[in-house]
Amino acid sequence: MSLNDLAPTNTKRARESAVRSFMKFLEEEGVRWDYLEVCMHRESAPLVLEAVVDKFGMYLAFKEGRKGQVLARHSVMQYYRQTKNWLLEQFPQHRVATDKTLLKKGQVLERYCRKRESGAFVNKAPACTKKALKKMMMHVYSTAATTADYQDAALLCLLWYLFGRASDLTLLRKVNLSIGSGDIFFVRFIRVKTSEEQGLSLFPDDDFCTCPLLAVALALVTQTSPTSALLSQLPEQHASSQAALTPATPLIDLMDHPETVLPSHAEPSVPAKTSRLILHPVFTATSTAFLTDL
Repeated sequence: MSLNDLAPTNTKRARESAVRSFMKFLEEEGVRWDYLEVCMHRESAPLVLEAVVDKFGMYLAFKEGRKGQVLARHSVMQYYRQTKNWLLEQFPQHRVATDKTLLKKGQVLERYCRKRESGAFVNKAPACTKKALKKMMMHVYSTAATTADYQDAALLCLLWYLFGRASDLTLLRKVNLSIGSGDIFFVRFIRVKTSEEQGLSLFPDDDFCTCPLLAVALALVTQTSPTSALLSQLPEQHASSQAALTPATPLIDLMDHPETVLPSHAEPSVPAKTSRLILHPVFTATSTAFLTDL
């Protein structure tokens, strides 16, 4: 007897029902359980496990119930979470490498099911206005104590003007900056998600707090070592190809031809660095605040 035997009866039934659904999914895909166990001992096992759970989530999202309707959001998430936890119990050696990724996949699945039920987009956070940008920039400038603080200020300012992700700025190099006719400051950058090159004209702002040219100039002046990147505090972005996953993609193809597994102990991601900056407490800026000495 173990602590698992003390779990509530409803919890046990939910786990058993989810496992049966997963086994049925494997059967429909023509994959045997013992073959999956063999794959879990390969070098690329973490990526295989992620692909299997991803494909199972797609299966649940479009699965029809007894009445010919897709499963309810609660049922989909119950099956997904119970199966994910059960697989991690069967292969605990891959928990550290896959836990965060599987959690993120579950969040994506839940948002999809919620939008499907409501027929509308999920409520999003209000847009960051220029007034809010000024408060954040004033706080960063007034409390700046190191060169990295001015680099963060440039990151925050450019994010607002580029309407993009922080990862878009990792490919921004000094050679992408130019001054065109009419003394117009021009920036060329690549959207990481779409791999499209875009251009943006930046103009001086009467308010130094929200002036993008001042932010870029401070970022260049405060760099501690020569580098080709405009923002030296961001890690290098390495593009990784991901196979297109559709409901018609055979599971066996995802298991037999896995892509290279990314390191599980990678350095903090670009979004993590940006979240630290944006979520930093912002106090009301006053007109008497000045830039600190470099």
